[in-house]
Amino acid sequence: MAVPPALNMLLNTIENSSRNYDWWHLKAFATGAWPVAPALVERLLRVVAEKCNNPRLKYNQVWGND
Repeated sequence: MAVPPALNMLLNTIENSSRNYDWWHLKAFATGAWPVAPALVERLLRVVAEKCNNPRLKYNQVWGND
């Protein structure tokens, strides 16, 4: 679970890294506190599929408005 700015920072770190990660066992990711841009959600799912070996990650906004 993360707030949108922390999610953005995490994605920037992963995208700018030469490493790949293994997040296969991570089932879901959630954000809260305020709305998340649809583009950020799409980026999360793309980056996790491409660089973290997890094309099946589920995303959920648990608190805040869409």
